[in-house]
Amino acid sequence: MIRDIPIDAQSVRFESQNLTSEHSTQVILLYMNSPRLLIIEDDAFTRTSIVGALSGMGIEVIGSVGSSAEDITLFEKHAPNAVLLDLDLGYGPTGLNLARAFRLRNPNVGLVILTSYADPRLLRSALPDIPTGTEYLVKSSVNEINVVSKAIERAISNTSSIR
Repeated sequence: MIRDIPIDAQSVRFESQNLTSEHSTQVILLYMNSPRLLIIEDDAFTRTSIVGALSGMGIEVIGSVGSSAEDITLFEKHAPNAVLLDLDLGYGPTGLNLARAFRLRNPNVGLVILTSYADPRLLRSALPDIPTGTEYLVKSSVNEINVVSKAIERAISNTSSIR
């Protein structure tokens, strides 16, 4: 028996299997749909590379933008369950400013900051605090896309501990 159950705007699939053996056992497998991800990265090459690599892993990238001008609109229109942000987006709000705005709009959104800065205070003084449960990755330490996909998964699961 297979059935889909909506949970927090996601669909979870339960599959029940009866296995025959000496001891009759029922196994329940749980499948979550892939993350719905919004990417905000000002470097076009990096952004395109990340979109391609994560899409190839089955992650649904619902949008990718290079500046903060379109991000809130995309966030509200597509309701991602995770956002991958660069810390330094050039002139205007930082990735931390946006992360805080996204978390205010949806406390359950997973947040991943992917940046060149080992310490966010190197970008600017008086930055807002990193929202609770945010995953922080330094680009120079990311040697494969699995590091990013695992951070996205952790960021989504981190939100359950801050509810």
